[in-house]
Amino acid sequence: MLINLSWLGALLILILVVILPVQRSMIGLDREINDTRHEVEKQKNLQQLYQTLKTNSQPKAVGSLPTPESIKLSRDLVTMTPSTVRRIAARAAMEVISVTPDVNSLTNQSRSLHLQTVVRGEFMSFRKFLIGIGELPYLERFEEIEILHDADFMEFRLKIRLALGE
Repeated sequence: MLINLSWLGALLILILVVILPVQRSMIGLDREINDTRHEVEKQKNLQQLYQTLKTNSQPKAVGSLPTPESIKLSRDLVTMTPSTVRRIAARAAMEVISVTPDVNSLTNQSRSLHLQTVVRGEFMSFRKFLIGIGELPYLERFEEIEILHDADFMEFRLKIRLALGE
């Protein structure tokens, strides 16, 4: 009987010293695993939200200006430029007062045509007008812009340089 009690005591010591601490350790590890799984799921959900916010917070182009490929205006088409400017002004809801090519810039040696343009209208329409002129592939640059503001109207005077070809 003493041998049975000693085996029972050894078994009890084995249970108390080895099995119970291992079982507690396993329960603790299970908790850590579950906590880690919940954290991973939360991170996956937050990752989707983060990507959506990152995409939505990217600065968006308000509107890019046209940049056509540069070409030169044929000398045969110089007479069409006033009507082209008038058409652009009409699309921008501007009233054209005058479009005058500079005769001195039409010599054979000249590489550009200077246009004196006077238009009337609203400031935001003038912006549309400038964008329309900027779409011309033979536009070199705006040399001068003068804005006259009267009580009844706004007048815009422009000196425009167009590239001339042969």
